[in-house]
Amino acid sequence: SKEGDYTLGLNYINYGVSWVPSYQLFFDSNAKKIQLKYTANITQNTNEDWENVNVKLSTGRPVQVGEVPEVSPWFIDYYQPPMRTKRMVTNKGIAGSQAMEATVMAAAPAQEEAAGVVSDAAIVQDNQLAVTFEIKHKINLLSKEESQAIEMQTSNQDVEVVYAYYPQQQDKVLVTVKGENKSEYPLLAGELQTYFDGQFVGQGSLPTIYTGQKFTQLVGEDQKVVVKKSPLKRLEETSGVINKTKKLKFVEEVTLTNSHPEAIELVINERIPSSRQKDIIVTLQSPDSNDIKMDQFGRYQQTIKLGPKVDQVVKKEFTIEYPADKNINTN
Repeated sequence: SKEGDYTLGLNYINYGVSWVPSYQLFFDSNAKKIQLKYTANITQNTNEDWENVNVKLSTGRPVQVGEVPEVSPWFIDYYQPPMRTKRMVTNKGIAGSQAMEATVMAAAPAQEEAAGVVSDAAIVQDNQLAVTFEIKHKINLLSKEESQAIEMQTSNQDVEVVYAYYPQQQDKVLVTVKGENKSEYPLLAGELQTYFDGQFVGQGSLPTIYTGQKFTQLVGEDQKVVVKKSPLKRLEETSGVINKTKKLKFVEEVTLTNSHPEAIELVINERIPSSRQKDIIVTLQSPDSNDIKMDQFGRYQQTIKLGPKVDQVVKKEFTIEYPADKNINTN
């Protein structure tokens, strides 16, 4: 509004810069604690080196990658023979799908309940639409294809250790830890390197964990618990005079050997078929229904206590009863 000399500031958008979070998780099995390091991997491809600059990282455009696996439902239904259809051949080409690229703007995670911050290299600002992390010290960002790692925070926390077994997926006992995000902003998904008692055990991912959300994170396979699973046995019988019914009985046994010097609590994540028809009746005989938690799709959790230096046999036994004049599909 007045004549004079002024200093102008220039703000602009440059799509040659992006960042994603990555994490390092160190698990101490004796203390039942983890240390989690939060790192920002910044990629700068502007063809201009940035020297001694202030940097803010924003979650304005979050991208969620990775999901926690779960036991899939198992449905049982009548067998339907495949329909034969005529195939039509044309001379039209097939259009390939075009992949879209997105600039990843993701937040480094926050400390959780019972977490002590060891180092805090970023100032966190939270509003309704995004979270920003301002690096406290000036940094140099060279223009290159590779990303540059900037450590933001390191925190310690107590965790609950859970031993888990998924017979449907693998014959290994997994060591997992349970926690909860007590921060005011989400922990967005990123790559994760895991260390078990100081030894590197593998690389995976940390899923997006929202404020107040509980999570279970896999930290490795327990080699001190040996799993031996017997082949699934199938028995068949027919009953009834007029309305004949057919009954299939399935039996499967798993032998678990605990080499730990102490007893452990193991959660078995299993399933039985879930029927889509009223006259297909599925009945669980073992384990006892009072000892498990089962959902509407036949997936259940069985918690057992494995004594030290002993073998323990766990049996899954169920029957499928249906009209004898029909065929069923158990796949």
